[in-house]
Amino acid sequence: MTPINAVKSVFMNYATFRGTASRSEYWWWTLFATIVGGVLNALSGDLDNPNTAFSTLALVWAVGILIPGLAVTVRRFHDAGMSGKWLFTLLIPVVAVIASIAEIVGIISSATEFNDDIVISIAGALVPTILTALAVGLFQLIVTLLPSKTAEQGNTHA
Repeated sequence: MTPINAVKSVFMNYATFRGTASRSEYWWWTLFATIVGGVLNALSGDLDNPNTAFSTLALVWAVGILIPGLAVTVRRFHDAGMSGKWLFTLLIPVVAVIASIAEIVGIISSATEFNDDIVISIAGALVPTILTALAVGLFQLIVTLLPSKTAEQGNTHA
């Protein structure tokens, strides 16, 4: 699949979570979305000199591609022979971040002064969250890199 056809396919199947998406469709879409988002974010400026128009456009872009990005990922999971429900593993790091924030707030509120022990405790609270996010990201990367699985190979989504 060509890059242009992949992007067209994702937009034409904007919220289609059934069916399959080939590796090339998924990766061309991912590259396109990343480049557009990166350019818009670069043009947004920084905190000292923000460009409101491009910041707004970057936000609209991010929100606008959320559903098609999730849909093409679910279809890619289907193509690899896995359930799209595995995408819910993305919520695990979110829960870990919330737990880490709660733990860090507890550490800071119980501290009488800010010292090296506090920094070590905060780092210790963040390590499991970072490892969890890396594990989930690695899992999702591996699934999206798997070859297509045919119905004869047991793919119930093909």
